[in-house]
Amino acid sequence: MNAASEQRLIEKVEILDGSRSGKIRHGAAVRIGDMVELLQLQPIQTKKLSSPPTAEQYNALLNEIVQLHNRLQVISDALAKRIRG
Repeated sequence: MNAASEQRLIEKVEILDGSRSGKIRHGAAVRIGDMVELLQLQPIQTKKLSSPPTAEQYNALLNEIVQLHNRLQVISDALAKRIRG
């Protein structure tokens, strides 16, 4: 491996691990551990309705949305932390 090839390999690794500074950080790989919240998503329980929902149905749907939002927020926070360094 010549010096140019070695330097290019170092550059690629630095980009993937996010250690390069500046906008290049957006090219960093995502760590599987940051995405673990997605593995905990439950199947959707809410069923399609043919009439206006009851308060109980609405609250069940809202609960599912809140749970989904919370899991996505954890992922978003982890990614933002890595991007900001």
